[in-house]
Amino acid sequence: MTLTALLCSDDVPEQSQQGDDRDMMQEDENTTAEGASTGQNNSSNSSSPSKTDAKMLDYFMEFSNSSDENRKKLTRKVKHRINNKRHRQRKQIELDQLRRDVPDLEDQLGVLQTKHNERRSTTAQRSLWHHLTTVEKKKLDAAVEERDLLQKTIKAHDVLVKLYETQLEKNGFADCPWNGGGASSTTVVVDHLDSKPALSSYQPSMSSQQAPSPRRARSGASKDGGRRPRTCRSDTRPSAPPPCT
Repeated sequence: MTLTALLCSDDVPEQSQQGDDRDMMQEDENTTAEGASTGQNNSSNSSSPSKTDAKMLDYFMEFSNSSDENRKKLTRKVKHRINNKRHRQRKQIELDQLRRDVPDLEDQLGVLQTKHNERRSTTAQRSLWHHLTTVEKKKLDAAVEERDLLQKTIKAHDVLVKLYETQLEKNGFADCPWNGGGASSTTVVVDHLDSKPALSSYQPSMSSQQAPSPRRARSGASKDGGRRPRTCRSDTRPSAPPPCT
């Protein structure tokens, strides 16, 4: 290896060392600049107040520098804010309580629905029984009306029977069996069928009644339009009962 080669080889490391020294210097400068900037930032951050502190300082500075009217306005604003906060807190508490009460309210709703269904079924049964009672009441009213009508007809028949009894008493049949005296009805019927003199004795009593005069008959015929009065046939006329002895 020659001297020139050695010299060339020695020059190259020196140049590389110089370049390395330059790079190191630049890095040191950069680190010092960064340290200075970070120090400035830290100092600025430590010295600058936070947002809340700034708001509080501004508020108190305004409050101290303001007049009485401004102070009153500020106090009103503060009171309004405090009232709003309290109202929101109260509403939030109520909302939380309602959220807690939701399961209990749902359970109560289910119980009420079951009770409603039970009462609905009972009311349906009651309505059915009410309908049946109204029908039975109508039937009872109809039966009462029928009873009253029957009582009226019975009374009318009693009056008619009494009228016939009075007529029979006037004609001399006071002791007849159907009037409560004398023999039974069967014996009277037998006597009536077997005894003809009884009929002959009965005929004068019937003939004892006065016959209508011819003038009255004529007047009646003239009133009836000249028609002859209707007479019952002897075979269809019922036989009169014999007088009671």
